[in-house]
Amino acid sequence: MLEIKHLKKSFKISESRSTLVLNDINYKFPNKGMYFVLGKSGCGKSTLLNIMSGILSSDQGEILYNGKDINKLNKKDKNNYI
Repeated sequence: MLEIKHLKKSFKISESRSTLVLNDINYKFPNKGMYFVLGKSGCGKSTLLNIMSGILSSDQGEILYNGKDINKLNKKDKNNYI
């Protein structure tokens, strides 16, 4: 099972400015089914998917796969996850 807990991500725009893309995202995906990520351009869909796949890291929060944080997986387990 895949679970997102308190996920936050922002990107630095300039030295003094950043933009918040994902703010406290929480979702628990059941074991079966097909899911869609919908939203207008620039709302954070690709950022969310990149964090869920391990390509990007979040500023805060966890992506749990079978109860384990994907950011704390060893190399072998991360390769099996991806």
